[in-house]
Amino acid sequence: MPNAATLYARLLASAAARRYIRWRTHFYGWLFGTPTTVLETMNATLLLSWAFALLDDRLFTLPIYVGLTKLAHVGWANEALAILFLCAAAFAAVGAFADGPRSDKLAGYALQLGAVLWLCVSVNFLASYPPLNTGVLVYATTAAFCWLSGSYLWGKGHQPGPPQSEGQAHG
Repeated sequence: MPNAATLYARLLASAAARRYIRWRTHFYGWLFGTPTTVLETMNATLLLSWAFALLDDRLFTLPIYVGLTKLAHVGWANEALAILFLCAAAFAAVGAFADGPRSDKLAGYALQLGAVLWLCVSVNFLASYPPLNTGVLVYATTAAFCWLSGSYLWGKGHQPGPPQSEGQAHG
């Protein structure tokens, strides 16, 4: 009967494990290879999750979303907000996954659009003050980092420099 170390060694030697390790190494290189890719990916994911959450009419009735309750009487408000967040998420995802100076500009604009949306979300949570809640601080901080990173990428995309190779990530 093989021991655990032998089974682990066999597992790592399998073709599936080698493919997974190669994919994981490539993914980590992409995600952590530049200073902004993590934030771009997080921004796109959060925008997408908010887009789906906004489709539920009951969200507007929760006390913490007091800013949104003012929109509750407009029957299509949550759908319009969901479409706005979905478009911003798509815009952010395209910017995060593309390479080159153009994608730096696109990613910069996408992060700045996300920053405006996160600031609006933060203000919505601030409307339920007092007490001060984490939604205000978390989304205001997210907005600040998105705006700063977006400004950095936008400026980087406008700087003349050597062309990036096809496999080189932006950031």
